[in-house]
Amino acid sequence: MDKWPIPFSEIAEKVYYPLFASHFTVSELREVIRFYETPAGRKYITAMPQIMQNATSDLNEITHDRITVIFCETAEELNEKVKAMVLDYLFFSKFKLRMGPVK
Repeated sequence: MDKWPIPFSEIAEKVYYPLFASHFTVSELREVIRFYETPAGRKYITAMPQIMQNATSDLNEITHDRITVIFCETAEELNEKVKAMVLDYLFFSKFKLRMGPVK
């Protein structure tokens, strides 16, 4: 029994087959399959999830500080804009109160 909400065969037919067909010829796909049947291909399949997990972790470490700086700069800019808007609002609210209602 298929545990996916959408059967994988339907996903493969509607998504993966057209994608692969748009990038590879039948001959090239046969070569890819032959590669995956070799010891190196099987090792590639086995190692790839861990490689991707390590790459994601390493990228997070590299980009964390840069993203934090960008976030802080953006927050400071936004804070200044909001502060200016609030001051403008308060200034004009007091000015309207002194002048009375606008007719």
